[in-house]
Amino acid sequence: MAENVFDQAARYLAKIDPTAVLNWALPATPSPLRFIRWLDARTVPFPGSPHRVCDTVAHLEQVDPPGRPWAIPVECQVEPDPEMFGRLLEYLGRLWRAERPSPERGDRFWLGAVVINLTGTGRSSRDHEWTAVGLRTQLRVVERNLHQESASSTLARVADGTLGTIILGLVPLMDGGDDSGIMTEWLRLASTEADPRRRSDIGALALVFAEAANRGSAWMRLLKGWNMIQSKQVLEWQAEGEARGKASAVVAFLEARFQVVPADLIAAIQGISDLHRLNPMVKLAATAVSLDQFRTDAGL
Repeated sequence: MAENVFDQAARYLAKIDPTAVLNWALPATPSPLRFIRWLDARTVPFPGSPHRVCDTVAHLEQVDPPGRPWAIPVECQVEPDPEMFGRLLEYLGRLWRAERPSPERGDRFWLGAVVINLTGTGRSSRDHEWTAVGLRTQLRVVERNLHQESASSTLARVADGTLGTIILGLVPLMDGGDDSGIMTEWLRLASTEADPRRRSDIGALALVFAEAANRGSAWMRLLKGWNMIQSKQVLEWQAEGEARGKASAVVAFLEARFQVVPADLIAAIQGISDLHRLNPMVKLAATAVSLDQFRTDAGL
């Protein structure tokens, strides 16, 4: 599944303050888990995305009973993936075999998964049972659908210190996320963040996620007078998204005119992130008399 600015923003949010995000995603009082680190799982590609590594696999330590090590992928997606159940089964198996909490022989992770759907309602958990013959395959994940989360309850938890302020970035996606009272309280709480970089990230993330919920205009008005430095990371995502869209347009033109476009040419076009190179390619794709001419004129 293609990565987009919303997926990137959600993963960035998790990386900024993993404890806050995991306390929100895995609610319990007191917290039964302690965050250790993000695992380096570069050798374990996520199924269906051969070139993407899940870089948000949390190594957590269970507090009660003490010391139990967990490896928990935190998968964020702008809308539910109907194949997530199968993808997670495959990924968790690979992860269990490839990663260990320590070099000690026989030491293995306990496994779990968190799925965060920025929009829509997911169905990643399944229970396949054939009682008569004794078969059962079960996958139970923690799945958070943002549109079902209460914006007011989330703000209350931030206000009492139960949740870190970075969670404010998700509020535009939640139930009540466009209510004027909610937005006013959001602004008050976000303004209490002492770290200017964190405060900037919270505002930038809120604007990104407001677009996913079709609430961008309201949040733009809310933050118009707020002294927010545009997040460099978000600017990079926006540029990458524009480049991917331009590359897709070039490929679409070529496919419309020549039907079959070689895989190596598609890969070469999609690998370009410089808009100054991609912009003229749109016209070249629309006017070239052959794929060979396009390759030559485009420098590919």
